[in-house]
Amino acid sequence: NGDDDDDDNDDDDDEGMDRNDPCYSGPSINDMPIEAEYEEANTDEAMAEFEFLNDLGGDEPNENLNGLEHPAGGVRSHGMPTPSLPSTESPSRATEDASLELPMKWNNKQRPPRKELKNMLRKMPVEDDPSPTGPGPTPLVSLLAGQESAPSPAASLSTGDSLELLGLGELAGLSVPGETEPAIERTSLLQHRKMWNLKHSLRSHFDCVRAMAFHPTKPCVLTASEDRTVKLWNLEKATQPKKSALAEVEPVYTYRGHKGPVLCCQCTADGQFCISGGGDGRIYRWAMHAQAGDLYDPFDTSAENRVELSGHTDAVWSLAMHHGNSPLLASASSDGTCRIWNWLTGNMMKSLAPPSSTVGVPTCVDFVPTEPGQVAVGYTSSQPVLYDYETGKSVCLFQSDSSSSNSQVNCIACHPTLDMTIAGTEDRRILFFDNRSGQVTHSMVAHLEAITSLAIDQAGLYLLTGSHDCSLRLWNLEGRTCVQEMTAHRKKHDESVLGVAFHPSLGYIGSCGADSVAKVFV
Repeated sequence: NGDDDDDDNDDDDDEGMDRNDPCYSGPSINDMPIEAEYEEANTDEAMAEFEFLNDLGGDEPNENLNGLEHPAGGVRSHGMPTPSLPSTESPSRATEDASLELPMKWNNKQRPPRKELKNMLRKMPVEDDPSPTGPGPTPLVSLLAGQESAPSPAASLSTGDSLELLGLGELAGLSVPGETEPAIERTSLLQHRKMWNLKHSLRSHFDCVRAMAFHPTKPCVLTASEDRTVKLWNLEKATQPKKSALAEVEPVYTYRGHKGPVLCCQCTADGQFCISGGGDGRIYRWAMHAQAGDLYDPFDTSAENRVELSGHTDAVWSLAMHHGNSPLLASASSDGTCRIWNWLTGNMMKSLAPPSSTVGVPTCVDFVPTEPGQVAVGYTSSQPVLYDYETGKSVCLFQSDSSSSNSQVNCIACHPTLDMTIAGTEDRRILFFDNRSGQVTHSMVAHLEAITSLAIDQAGLYLLTGSHDCSLRLWNLEGRTCVQEMTAHRKKHDESVLGVAFHPSLGYIGSCGADSVAKVFV
């Protein structure tokens, strides 16, 4: 009896407290029977969401979208009590009236069984469901009833309406392709182009590598250096070190005979000979060494049987092979002349003198593939000259634009299928000349420093340029845009990349530089 009196006193104390007071937390769970604690812990939070069932007999559903009406008159949202509207009745009177309206089985100490609650919810009509429709988690009424929750108003909207509901505005009209929706096809040359990657670093020279030339059909390359040697490399005889990602290649043969720096080299169209020009003014024709030989094979004396093409009196800076089957060779020298040779016999055929003293000294030379009897020569001035080497007279004097009026032409190349000559200048520009009119059709700044070398692939689609800014750049000639840039060589005495080349028939490009290294990309 004493315990019953204590329980009655505790109930009276709870009834005397204002339930609208934020400090009121409801009856203590310690006052409940031990058997009800487990059920109370599992269903207390859920039952708070079911108190709207008290209004099932009313005509209008609860219109509160942010929370559920508490029996005491407040609105419970996220577990925080909210003060109710001012009432003329006393708080204790309102609390007593609200508690009298609740059925006995909804008493906090006597919860209905879960099975009975589920049965009640299944019998409840869907159209009369007064569950809140505002934002928030899925109503527990539908989950406990074993039914799928009804779609919210946002889910019933169309895609555009729902995006407007989120405040996206004009962005609602944009669509992003998903996994099942194919993206828009964009077919362009840049997306499908081949990206060149470094494959071989050729390290055997002791000084600057001035020039390089590929074998016409085999994976072999020639390099000319200021260490007075020309080296032949077989790219198929590469060894893979254990701790290096690059394959190491040793030279198959080293040609010695120049008494000064070797400044240029070329390989004949049949692949039987190689030709080199040096600072001593000499041009040598060498027999091509057997590329399949081993590095430690006995010395081949046949490769030492060189033929000298004599006639220049100063350094030979550039050599060019005829693009056809004719055994013609063009050379540009610091002695002020450009000469045409028959490399098979070693005889000089024609000496091309500059049309005037204003053009300067020849620096580079190349045959014109579209006109078999013409050759283009670059000079220290910005005006290349087109010659007819059969008559020895100039055909056209290219007129450079005003921006390159005093800039030296360092390299020159003729397009294999178009009447176009491309020149690289000291002032970082690439000039495109029309062979018929002699006018500049296009001019662009291509590098950060002077352009030292350029080469065109056999199909005439790409242009490769090298510069003292340590980079190689690959250009699409159709759009005249750079499609790839590669940092290739380090600087030495303000020089970097000195030569570039395309392989005529295989997928190789190469570069050589002042750091005594030649590099091959695939």
